[in-house]
Amino acid sequence: MRPNNTKLLYFKGNLLFEFGFAEEAHPINALTAFSRDVSTLLGSAFGAGIVALVGPMGAFAFDGLSFIFSAVCLLSMPSLASSSRGGTAEDSQEKASNTHPLQSIIDDLREGWRFVVNSPWFLVGLPLATLGNIFFSGPLEVTLPKLVQTAYHGNVWLFGVLGMALALGSILASLLLGQLRHIPKRGTVMYGAVALASCAELLLGLSIPQAYAPWLAILANTLIGFGLGTFGLIWVTLMQELVPKELLGRVSSIDQLGAWSLLPLGYALTGVATDRFGPSLVFLVASLGNILLALIALIVPAIRRQE
Repeated sequence: MRPNNTKLLYFKGNLLFEFGFAEEAHPINALTAFSRDVSTLLGSAFGAGIVALVGPMGAFAFDGLSFIFSAVCLLSMPSLASSSRGGTAEDSQEKASNTHPLQSIIDDLREGWRFVVNSPWFLVGLPLATLGNIFFSGPLEVTLPKLVQTAYHGNVWLFGVLGMALALGSILASLLLGQLRHIPKRGTVMYGAVALASCAELLLGLSIPQAYAPWLAILANTLIGFGLGTFGLIWVTLMQELVPKELLGRVSSIDQLGAWSLLPLGYALTGVATDRFGPSLVFLVASLGNILLALIALIVPAIRRQE
């Protein structure tokens, strides 16, 4: 139910709050998401072009080489000295040396879970995100290629355009939220955006005349990107504001683990359902599931109270 690359947002947010720039969280989170989504937008078009030129196997080979190039660039970067925090690092190392590594992990998890259990907005939102990620990511990543082929009679270019539309919607959300230093009724806005994305997902499962179906799919993907981008930015900012900075790393790890832990199983089940029942029905069922999840969130007082 959120963009799957939020670690940088958490990291930047931790620095912002630590150095007293909490009021800049929304704009900087939006700028970070904007840069990520622009690369996704361009990557979808570039990927479609590579597949058209050299085929899917060549595209995967090129992608693998790009990771090698990235690794070489990272290895060539000089290490950052942390002399300004030498005392803190030494204290942490001394403390870690006196504690068994497994016990340290258990203690960290216990502290993180204590915060989660005592935060109803998080405790409810995390399982909803787990299911929502399955209902969104499964159809969009597993079912959509077959929908493009069988229902729209399209090719890799249409699939690439739909990926670009998804990124464009998220970019629009980043640009809009980036202008706002504070969003009123953030809990309601956050899950209202999920409801919007869910209704847009429903459009992908409808039987539409062939002449209009691709255009409607582009619009639907743009709205899905906008809704999920809005949710992701507000969720990350809420975590940065409400989670104590000394717990932010632990709680964000629990958040990432909980939100994405069942996604591999979701991919497998989505593939089986797509082959057995067809792509359109998968999108219809998944969208109705996401609408239900959004409604459940909106009736929780702790979520509606988030300003």
